Amino acid sequence: MGIITGAGIQGIMILGGGFFRLPNDMPKPVWKYPLYYIAFHKYAYQGLFKNEFEGLKFVSNQVGGSKTHAVISGLILVSCWE
Repeated sequence: MGIITGAGIQGIMILGGGFFRLPNDMPKPVWKYPLYYIAFHKYAYQGLFKNEFEGLKFVSNQVGGSKTHAVISGLILVSCWE
C-alpha cells in the first residue's frame, strides 16, 4: 500500500513540476499554487536546464533573409522556459 501511495505522490509531483506544461500554462488553484512550488522536480528541472544550456549559442537562419542569427541560450531559458 505504501508503494502505491508513494508512486501516486511522485506522479502528481512530476505532473506539477513543470516539465510537461510550462508554469504559466498550469491551472492556478491547485497545480500552480502550491503544488508547483512544493514539487522538488521543479528545482531538478531548473538545475538540469541551467547546467546543460547556459552559455551556449544557437544559430538560427529563420529570422529573415540568408543572414544567420545567433540566439543566446540565456534568452531562451528566460523567455521560453520561464
